[in-house]
Amino acid sequence: MPQESIDLHFTTLHFYENYVISQPKEGVVIDYSEVADVIKICSEFYGNKEFVYLSKRFMISM
Repeated sequence: MPQESIDLHFTTLHFYENYVISQPKEGVVIDYSEVADVIKICSEFYGNKEFVYLSKRFMISM
C-alpha cells in the first residue's frame, strides 16, 4: 500500500518509502509544466532522500 497518493489532473502519484509510481491519465500529453509540478511534489515528499520514479502508462491496442 502506498504511504500517500496524490491525484493530479494529468497523473496519479503513489508514494512509497523509496519510490513513487506515476500513473498518467489516458490520452494525456505531459509537458514541461506538468514535469515541474511532479518534481516539486516529489521534492516536498522525499526531501533530500534518494528515490526512484516509475511511470506506469497503459497501452491500449486497437
